[in-house]
Amino acid sequence: ADTQRAKAASELRLDLALRAANLGMWDWDTSRPFIYFEEPFARYIGRPDLPREVPMATLMSITDPADGARFNAQMSDLLRGRTGFFDIEHRVRHADGRWIWLHTFGNVTARDPSGRAQRVTGVIADITARKAMEAQLAE
Repeated sequence: ADTQRAKAASELRLDLALRAANLGMWDWDTSRPFIYFEEPFARYIGRPDLPREVPMATLMSITDPADGARFNAQMSDLLRGRTGFFDIEHRVRHADGRWIWLHTFGNVTARDPSGRAQRVTGVIADITARKAMEAQLAE
C-alpha cells in the first residue's frame, strides 16, 4: 500500500509539473504508426476533438514541409543511435489556419536486445509567444 501511495504521489507531482510548465507528454511505440499525446497537444493546435493517438500521417500533414524534413532526419538519427536526444523547434498548422511553433524533445526510452529503438518518449511545448517576442526583438 505504501508503494502504491508513493507511486500515485509521484505521478501527481509529474502531472502538476507538466501543467505548471505548460508541457504535454508524448509517447511513441515504434512498431505502430501512431503517437500518443497528452491533452495539451490538442489544445496547442486548436483541435480538442483530436484523439490521444494521432496517426503519423496526420502529424506530417499539419507540419511545415521544411520543418517536417528536419524532424524526420533528427528522429532517424535518434532511432539509429547517431544522436542521444531529440530536440527540435518546428511549425505546425493550427486549426484556425495560422502557423504555431512547437518545441518537441525526447529520447529513446526502450530498446530491444539488438539495440533497435522500441519506444520514444518526450515532452512538447507551444513556443509561439516566445518566437513572436524573439522576432520583435530582432527587428
